[in-house]
Amino acid sequence: MKKVNNVDIIEIDITGFLRIIWNGKFKIFAAVAISVICLFIYLSDKTEKFTAKTEIMPISDYDLNEYIVFNELIHNIEIYGSSGISPFIDNDRFKITKDKLKYLYLESLVNKTIFEDAFRKFNLIDPKVYNSVQDYNEAVIKLASEIKIITPTLVLNNTVKKAKDLQITFDYIEFRYDDVQKWKQILRYVHKNANQRVHEILSTQFEKQLQSIKIKKKFKKEDLLSKKKNLIIKYETSTKNKIAFLKEHASMARTLKIQDNIYNTDNVNVNAEAILRDPTLYYLRGYLSIEKEIELLNSRASKSKFINELIFIDNEILLVSENKTLERFEENYLLTPLANKKNFVAASLKITKFYSVGFLKNYFFAIVFGVIIGLLYIVIDNTFSKRKKKF
Repeated sequence: MKKVNNVDIIEIDITGFLRIIWNGKFKIFAAVAISVICLFIYLSDKTEKFTAKTEIMPISDYDLNEYIVFNELIHNIEIYGSSGISPFIDNDRFKITKDKLKYLYLESLVNKTIFEDAFRKFNLIDPKVYNSVQDYNEAVIKLASEIKIITPTLVLNNTVKKAKDLQITFDYIEFRYDDVQKWKQILRYVHKNANQRVHEILSTQFEKQLQSIKIKKKFKKEDLLSKKKNLIIKYETSTKNKIAFLKEHASMARTLKIQDNIYNTDNVNVNAEAILRDPTLYYLRGYLSIEKEIELLNSRASKSKFINELIFIDNEILLVSENKTLERFEENYLLTPLANKKNFVAASLKITKFYSVGFLKNYFFAIVFGVIIGLLYIVIDNTFSKRKKKF
């Protein structure tokens, strides 16, 4: 019986509480109305804000086709030398791909300086309300820092988070503002300048690389010519020394009246092999043959024909000089968008989506707040009324 009575008491209390709420419903409505009116008055001077999300897309396959020949020629920029084919360029680094262009585009956005320039150009912040240029610039930097550049791998906004945990599948720009048309102007400005920055980066890289390749090619040719010159000098020095040696032995042979080669005689006491091997016995060959050898050495007009290594060096010099790959690469470079700033695109911006941030959510919380205040009021008022009746 006690258990049943307790249930009955609880049921009576709940019923009573609902009756109190029903009797005070107009007070609750009044509290909600006052809450909503106060919010309306507060927001009447406020401009409605939105969250803008703009997806960043890579270039199309059609645009990438402009770089097919260019990428192929990069792979073939080689200078030929004694060690075979020697590449003078980092092919992977300078190859144009969708991912590379998009990465450089995102990189130009992340530091936010382009957005800062856009904010100043389109007066997102009124400089007149600040006491100094420094204060104005700090306000611009602070506002630009609120822009989020979000990628599938990283969320770049002060703190770095794994985008896979946030289920992000594309790159986009996110910002809260209150003027749709002005934000669209800023996006157009940012897009144009980001592409120009990427173009400047790539153009500078390729110009420096081309200059480096030309210098390396020049140095390669200079080294080969220097090697050729050194071989000729070495031959001439060796020839002069040999002629001096031959003159000395020719003189000795004349003094000893050795006209012909002794080892060609029938003298059994002569060891022909010893005469040929021993340079000190060179005079035994006879002054006629020695003087003839001197005459032939002095009469050589084209000395390079008698230096075997020069054939290979001349071939290498010819390969380096006649290699037109670099010139073809430069010609094709001028046909790509890299050579034309106006036609160059590193990435594209998809249509921006605008989401309201605000006002319905604010009114919802205002209604909830009014209901809570109304309930508290009628409960407290009912409690005091019961106490007065007791007394």
